[in-house]
Amino acid sequence: MHQFPLKTPYASIIGYAKTICDRWNKINKVLVDMSGVGDYVVEDMINTGIKMTESVKFTQETKEKNGSMAQTMHD
Repeated sequence: MHQFPLKTPYASIIGYAKTICDRWNKINKVLVDMSGVGDYVVEDMINTGIKMTESVKFTQETKEKNGSMAQTMHD
């Protein structure tokens, strides 16, 4: 899981995700926080060719679940 700093330009986020997805063909899903302008980013990512992009509303529970999963993958 990669979390970008606040105020990171959307084009940088989309470019990063596109590069990773093109490089690693085994990515099944890209989750984007739908709060704020997340829907715009999701739409642009899909239009850029990152078809496996999905919006998700991150709650404390989903953050903890995904954080645990990322830590398990890292170990």
